[in-house]
Amino acid sequence: MDRRTPHPNRHPLVLALLLALMALVGSVLLVDGGRARAQEATPTAVEEEAAAATEPVTPTVRAPITATVTPEEEPPAVVPVTVTVVVTVTAVATPTPTPTLGPPVVSLPDDEVLSGTIIANRTPFQTMFFLEGALYELPPFRATGLQLARPLTAITLYNCEESNTDPDNCFWDPYPVRKDGFYEIRNAAEEGLPVALILVEAAAPPLEQAWIQNRTGRMEPILFGESLVTLANTEVLEVPVDALGVDTVHVRRCLETAQQRVCEWPAIPIEGGVYYALRSTSTPADAPGATLVNVSLEPVLLQAALMTPTPTPTPTPQGVFCQSQVPSLNVRSGPGLEYLVIGKVRLTDAHGGRVFVIGRNETDEWLAVDPQVVDGGWVINLPNFIICEGETASLPVAPVTDGRLAPPTPTPGPAAPSQEEPTATPTPAEPAGIPPGRAMLIVHNAFESDIRFTLDALTHGLPEGSPSEYDLKPGESISFLIYAGRVQFSASTAFRGGQGGNAEFRIEEGETRDIYVYFVPTDNPSRWNLRYD
Repeated sequence: MDRRTPHPNRHPLVLALLLALMALVGSVLLVDGGRARAQEATPTAVEEEAAAATEPVTPTVRAPITATVTPEEEPPAVVPVTVTVVVTVTAVATPTPTPTLGPPVVSLPDDEVLSGTIIANRTPFQTMFFLEGALYELPPFRATGLQLARPLTAITLYNCEESNTDPDNCFWDPYPVRKDGFYEIRNAAEEGLPVALILVEAAAPPLEQAWIQNRTGRMEPILFGESLVTLANTEVLEVPVDALGVDTVHVRRCLETAQQRVCEWPAIPIEGGVYYALRSTSTPADAPGATLVNVSLEPVLLQAALMTPTPTPTPTPQGVFCQSQVPSLNVRSGPGLEYLVIGKVRLTDAHGGRVFVIGRNETDEWLAVDPQVVDGGWVINLPNFIICEGETASLPVAPVTDGRLAPPTPTPGPAAPSQEEPTATPTPAEPAGIPPGRAMLIVHNAFESDIRFTLDALTHGLPEGSPSEYDLKPGESISFLIYAGRVQFSASTAFRGGQGGNAEFRIEEGETRDIYVYFVPTDNPSRWNLRYD
């Protein structure tokens, strides 16, 4: 038989081989088609993300398949038949999912000195809010200052505790805030109900309380009554006041060196209905290498101002605005210390110690205030007490319209006559009632702010049970029947964050002596020295 003629029985074998190859190709196409359908079921967003992050991969698979054909009639012969199938498969590589990162959390420094727009958490809950792409976590009773770039912006407050993720009751609520404003996070829910946090503009306390917020950047002690309270940085202390709406706290005034710290605790009066900021300033002291650290109270919100705001006086062409430099500036009925005090210009008033003046006396030492401030009132024109925005010498000379004199008490003036010439004074040198070995001391507050006069009762022979400290308002005086001889005293004032000093002199037996206590400025604007005449 001619070997070129195929055996009729070989065709079925070739046909079977071809069917096997077709089945193999079909299975590959089925796999590729299944992948295509899986890709079609993927959300469009995932397709776009995968397409942007991957490249097609095209592997070539060569599958050699060998079949053996054995004829029936001739001797066994092996005929190798090799079929090469090229299959191209395109696969899309799926990117590894990247974990979702939340907004950055702002770190609050422990020594933050509050400034800018202040947000205070007045609740015992951990709170959080969102601002300009950053997340703020505000612990209980903590505050922070935001430096806003725009006059008005919005923050988003989470209305639940930070740990509460209830989707039905917890939301992110937006609130508008002003640049350099003062806001508080409060719990608006009634007692026993779930927490409902809100952001409100800070308001002054009730009239029976004063609030003090620590803005020193550190923990700071405050002496109130018989209690020493240490305030954490940015914390708020709620202080009850007496029935008259005033009280006193003591804060530190320290002289610090690298080795030690020495502090005194001057008294500072506080008023109900006022929100105070506790601030700290550091200035070089007179001693080499020493620093004077002075803690003071600054009113930031006033209840009286919120209830009955005082209108700003309307300027006149011949008037100027002036700013008080002392906590309480006397307004007198005429241009001199001998005139009656008929009003006050206080830094805690709604106008913040700002006063409009319309005239002067002939020497320009006293200024007449606008009648809307105090009718017929005058204030002293010294830079230690008041600074004006314009030239007061150009003001017209004003008449005295009130002119009531102060009660007949000695006023600061020439020094008392020396004891070598006792007959030069119109009053007796030894008035009746001064027992042997004693003398009469009369102390006058000649300063424009309250002072505390300290005279040791036991050392100077005051009656048993007498106090050693006496508070005097401007113009007030007090008399002491004391031992003759050496007199040692001290005086302090809350003016400019607290001033104080000590002095001594001698008083002779039977002598009556008036001293006028006041403070004078130094080259350091925060340091005033004690003086007496």
